[in-house]
Amino acid sequence: MTDRYLVLVERFVTVAQIGSIQRAAVELGLSQPSLTQSIKRIEEIFECKLFERTKRGVILTLTGEKLFHRSKTILEHSNLAQEEISDLVGGRTGSLRISAGTAWGTCFLPSIIRDLQQQFPELKVELDITLTHLARERLYRGELDLFVGAIYGELSSHEGFTHQLLCKQHYALGCGPNSPLADAKSVSFRDLAGLPVVIFHDDELLMSNVINRIEREHKVSLNVAVQTKSILAALQIVLEGPYIVFMAETILQQFSSSGIRTVNLQDPLYEFDTAVFYRDSLRQTEPFKQLLTALRKFQQGSDGLT
Repeated sequence: MTDRYLVLVERFVTVAQIGSIQRAAVELGLSQPSLTQSIKRIEEIFECKLFERTKRGVILTLTGEKLFHRSKTILEHSNLAQEEISDLVGGRTGSLRISAGTAWGTCFLPSIIRDLQQQFPELKVELDITLTHLARERLYRGELDLFVGAIYGELSSHEGFTHQLLCKQHYALGCGPNSPLADAKSVSFRDLAGLPVVIFHDDELLMSNVINRIEREHKVSLNVAVQTKSILAALQIVLEGPYIVFMAETILQQFSSSGIRTVNLQDPLYEFDTAVFYRDSLRQTEPFKQLLTALRKFQQGSDGLT
């Protein structure tokens, strides 16, 4: 497979995803006539029409849809091959592209990254906080080296990648100094009725599970007063008034010095498993070996982690 053909495939996939040759040309940094010629060339190769024009742009034909799915796979495998070769040749000590869930990215990875860069001063790290399903898609496309975060359901295998289970994370109830629960030694779910709740929507699936557990299993109707996707905004609002918040306990503990308090619930709230997902060939590189060792230390001490 020639480099020229891979260029055509990338251009075809970009047009298909965006649905417009004009916008795709901007995305790719090409002139519109140049991109149009590329699409024409790939249609000549397969001797079929791949797009239909519409008032809003272009849509794939049935043949185009089939080629689109195959082409995405070709690009993924091409990117993976380049990454694996880079890992194997020279140990890839230059950079690590990490994505993580909120708890791991906020509470654990910062100190791990600090230690890594002390050991490997030339190492550059990119850290992105995102959701599991989004990160795994980027991982498989070759845009990330590894992801650390929540697990949903059964883990499916993907060629060239692996995962290792880490510690469980626990959701907990938090409040500020102005909350009616601030000085409570222990509370029940019924004590939460009527209190204004701040919902931190970093992961809507996890939060839905938490809310459903409270409302369905404990028959408590929550007063959701504020919803935000900003962790700092959520915690600041809690500090400012009588609010309560449901959040990973590690995050609440991380911000305890600012006045956030973890309230002792009589019954467990919710827990979920976490894992590290990574490209197999990364195990040949020294920085990743040390990173994996650090993550395993958290796993070994998981009885003390929440």
